[in-house]
Amino acid sequence: MDTSMALTRLEAAVEQQILVSGGDPDVEAAAAAILGALAAPLRETAQELAEQAAAEVAAQLPAHEID
Repeated sequence: MDTSMALTRLEAAVEQQILVSGGDPDVEAAAAAILGALAAPLRETAQELAEQAAAEVAAQLPAHEID
């Protein structure tokens, strides 16, 4: 399952909040550091959620193959 769209939307939401800060370089640096630190865990969590959803759908539709 492709989770990149959800992660892109999250990144865009954070970037929007950075714009609200009025260009404060400290806020921009902090946001960049947080996004950088969370990038891999967020991708992993999104993948795990997709796998859980697929498993639940597969359990409800045993006669079908779910990717």
